[in-house]
Amino acid sequence: MSWLPAPRGGPRIVLGCTGSVAAIKVPELARRLKERGASVIIVPTERACHFLRCQAKVDPVAMQRPLRVGGASAFKPVAKSMGNGEKSNDSAEMNITNSEICSHCGSRTPAKVLRPTDLDKSAFKSLYPDLNFVLDEDEWSAWQGRGDSVLHIQLREWAQVLVIAPLDANTMAKMAQGLCDNLLTCIVRAWDVSRPLVFCPAMNTHMYSLLP
Repeated sequence: MSWLPAPRGGPRIVLGCTGSVAAIKVPELARRLKERGASVIIVPTERACHFLRCQAKVDPVAMQRPLRVGGASAFKPVAKSMGNGEKSNDSAEMNITNSEICSHCGSRTPAKVLRPTDLDKSAFKSLYPDLNFVLDEDEWSAWQGRGDSVLHIQLREWAQVLVIAPLDANTMAKMAQGLCDNLLTCIVRAWDVSRPLVFCPAMNTHMYSLLP
């Protein structure tokens, strides 16, 4: 488990986050825990990644190191000179500039516009260079054959505390039924219950009121 963060003197925390809009607060929460000496690994679900990608557009640390794909920012259109010293960030002009010209008819084919969801896991992790993320894909890429370590067991053994903040209604329902179809719920299922488990539900109050 040499790839895991070295202990900082404080608790070792796995910080899970799920598909609630409150996931935008996860980077701030992780940094505050680190400021207090904790070692933190963030395990987001696939839907949580959506909110974290969106948050990266306004996150102060992420904005200091913008993610670039193919030489262009993944979130901002490329500034184009207007010939008069001014810059244009018009997305339509960006599409024309980056489009391909047909060799037969001369027409332009609009280039594919990158969406945040098109970014691969390594690109996602580079959004937050100061934080440690482990994604669902890492579990499968880490195991290549018999005898290889199982990631959710490694994280179970490393962590002293498991926090899920935010915990959405869908993941709460999964855990209540013992389902484990992603890395985070597998960690929960394998968790040593003698260690602290902290759940922070975050959902619309109408959704919460319908829970059994």
